[in-house]
Amino acid sequence: GSFSSVMDLDLSFNNLGEGAGEVIGKILRDENVTFNRLRLIRCGLKDEDLKEIFGSLGKAVKEDEDERARQPNMSFLDLSENDMGDEGSDALLDALLCGTCTRMKALLLNKCNLNDVSGGEAL
Repeated sequence: GSFSSVMDLDLSFNNLGEGAGEVIGKILRDENVTFNRLRLIRCGLKDEDLKEIFGSLGKAVKEDEDERARQPNMSFLDLSENDMGDEGSDALLDALLCGTCTRMKALLLNKCNLNDVSGGEAL
């Protein structure tokens, strides 16, 4: 099956388990997949998962040996009620500052423990 025609994906309130961030990050890096809205509320995502997801938003992708920055089409991302630590908040800050998330209109991070981590202040 192909995800290429999926515009909105909501996996909220599902415990996605170990390695979920790596799988979601791989999907987000796929140039044939275009999500406008992604909801991952209370999915049990940990710091390492969020680092993978945020890192994928600004990753360069290989295309015929040339690297180009992928411009994500995502305009809405909700990661509320997941446990974001230092690495996740740093990766989020990097993704937002790298200039590839220009289409992002809403980023929801309710109850992600941002006040308890160092990168939370910068956000």
